[in-house]
Amino acid sequence: LEDLRAFNEEIVARAIFSSHSPIISAVGHEIDFTIADFTADVRAPTPSAAAELAVPDTRENQRYYQNLAQRFARRFTGYWTECRNSYSRLYTRPALRMPFRLITDSRQTVDSLKHRQSHAVATLFRQVRSRLDAAGSQLHALSPLAVLGRGYSVVSKEDGTTVKDANQVLPGENVQLRFKAGRARARITGQEPSTTKSNTVSQQ
Repeated sequence: LEDLRAFNEEIVARAIFSSHSPIISAVGHEIDFTIADFTADVRAPTPSAAAELAVPDTRENQRYYQNLAQRFARRFTGYWTECRNSYSRLYTRPALRMPFRLITDSRQTVDSLKHRQSHAVATLFRQVRSRLDAAGSQLHALSPLAVLGRGYSVVSKEDGTTVKDANQVLPGENVQLRFKAGRARARITGQEPSTTKSNTVSQQ
């Protein structure tokens, strides 16, 4: 303690604390502590350790920076390798190697789709028109006017009731006859047997 008393003085502690230069405290042995150790910037366990802190090993620093340089070189090389691979992948794509070919193929595809669409629409219209024509033919065949066109006529009473049976009219009763073209009035003069399903009329 007598040998370390000088480093426990207040004046020494204040001088170390107020110093603008970094101070490394390395007093005594590793187990010795003084007030100067607590006011210094860094405490070293021994004077030799203080020398190592003040003057770092150049070889160790060199190895450290060499390691950093190697890591940077590997990362940099890997980055440019990835960039080169990405460029190669893009360069081999058809869109970049043959852009005009791609445009031409796209135009051909569009033209083909237009042609197929037009053909499909035309086919659909033909099918619909064919069905409409068939339906029209069926309706015309079932139309009463078509029946009248074959020489038949429609007999109706004066109240508009259609005569379907000879028993519906009596001799002397007036009826209307409808033909394909025009109408006529007639009077019942007699009835024939119901098996013939016909009437004898005289035109007025």
